[in-house]
Amino acid sequence: MDVRGPEAPGGRALRDAAENLFQELQEHFQALTATLNLRNILFYL
Repeated sequence: MDVRGPEAPGGRALRDAAENLFQELQEHFQALTATLNLRNILFYL
C-alpha cells in the first residue's frame, strides 16, 4: 500500500531516473569490485 500523497509534476519521471542511476551505479560498483578482487587473486599467484 502506497501512503504517499499526490506526486509533484514530473515526480515519477525524476524518481524513475534516480532509480535507474542507482541501479547502474550498483552494477558498476559490482564490476569494479570483481575486477579488483581478480587482480588481487592474480597478484598472489
